[in-house]
Amino acid sequence: IESPRWQLLPVYLVATVALIIAGLQAGPTGWLNQMVFWLGLLAILLSLALALGLPVVSFPRPTGPYPVGTSVFHLAQLDRPEIHSTDPNATRQLMLQIWYPAKESLHPIADYLPDHRIGSRALTRAFHMPRFGLDHFDLMRPTARMDPPMADAENAFPVLLFSHGRSGTRIQNTFQIEELCSHGYVVAAVDHPYGAGYTVYPDGQVIDYDISIFGNDSPRQAGLVIDEWVKDFRCVLDTLEDFDSDEAGQFANRLDLEQVGVFGHSAGGGAAFEFCFRDERCGPVLCYDPWLIPTSDEAISAGLEHPILVLKQDVPLGPMSDARLDALVANTSATSYVYDIEGAKHLDFNDFKLLVPAMEWIGMTGSVNGEKLKEILNETTRAFFDTHLRGYPASSVLAEVSSFPEAPRRSS
Repeated sequence: IESPRWQLLPVYLVATVALIIAGLQAGPTGWLNQMVFWLGLLAILLSLALALGLPVVSFPRPTGPYPVGTSVFHLAQLDRPEIHSTDPNATRQLMLQIWYPAKESLHPIADYLPDHRIGSRALTRAFHMPRFGLDHFDLMRPTARMDPPMADAENAFPVLLFSHGRSGTRIQNTFQIEELCSHGYVVAAVDHPYGAGYTVYPDGQVIDYDISIFGNDSPRQAGLVIDEWVKDFRCVLDTLEDFDSDEAGQFANRLDLEQVGVFGHSAGGGAAFEFCFRDERCGPVLCYDPWLIPTSDEAISAGLEHPILVLKQDVPLGPMSDARLDALVANTSATSYVYDIEGAKHLDFNDFKLLVPAMEWIGMTGSVNGEKLKEILNETTRAFFDTHLRGYPASSVLAEVSSFPEAPRRSS
């Protein structure tokens, strides 16, 4: 009904054999009859397992009052060298995606995975899956529509920046992003070239993930990467300021750039901390299982002047990274919260926990219930930013998290 997909190949085979037998008006008998029956049953069970482990997931409608729109932009920074390229003349380019509260419209539904064929191959490499393993992602659709008019509201909308982790993508936390936008936030994210799973420019150039740029996780080399990601954040904020002041643009006077929060996963969390240490435009910071090896010693020692919320797995991401997180939190002068999610693993803090249930079968994701974890992330993320950007009662953050037994408070 949806479209042919590889998970159902065993069922297609059974159906083909059945049609051939019916067309010949004959059938196998005796031992051959039993073999065909059991092989057919095995094929159907195999397809059922594949369809359950690698399903086509329908994105739920977000709970907020606003529909969600999204737009994609190409940012060419001609005055900034691309330090990771072998071409000495290459300059940094970013693919920026903005999600926002929108008016009701009949604009087309956005693709979930940009440049699907390239993206699905990149993700299968990252997850060590067969090349065709995520081809069905082409059938998935988020709720956001492409380029509808922005919603009307009495006030401009607060802005959040999102950063993916190593080999991640700008769309990896679409569940959280769409929920936030439906409640009146604008969310902007880029693919960090060479650190993202893949980046595709409008001219067709593809930049694949390059693990070597992190220098075997050395603090110095990884720190150079994070320095580039901080510059990416700055470029995005500068661009949003231009969009807001462009009277003819779709975001004219609709972005509250006095109220800016940042959130990120893994290395993107470490970059979020670093950006908010360096740039006074940044406000509250939320990180999903952050990796702090590349975060500078200066940021760790000084701490932040902004509120922090960390949602992480209940085992160390690494002794050095966790020790640096503890030091950063201890040195931060503003309110900070750190919660360990029982049964979660590093890759659980994005969409793929729900989109690829088979990852749990091979130990890549944890035992925590995916729907429950999505609820924790959505409600706690919104409560945190509602409190520290919109001035809602501070107790709401603690109330949201304490209602989930999977997320005991570790420190605050």
